[in-house]
Amino acid sequence: FILWIFFFSRKMENKQIDYLAFAFLGLLSAIALTTGYLGTQLVYVHGVGTP
Repeated sequence: FILWIFFFSRKMENKQIDYLAFAFLGLLSAIALTTGYLGTQLVYVHGVGTP
């Protein structure tokens, strides 16, 4: 996936769109990692979802 983004961005003429796309993907990745971490802590500390 990262290689696809790299090769796609090499063909683009407008670099601002590339930076915007990378920032958006970075933000989505950060949100996913944060949500995963908080979900793990919720299960570990409170036992949410365990029978």
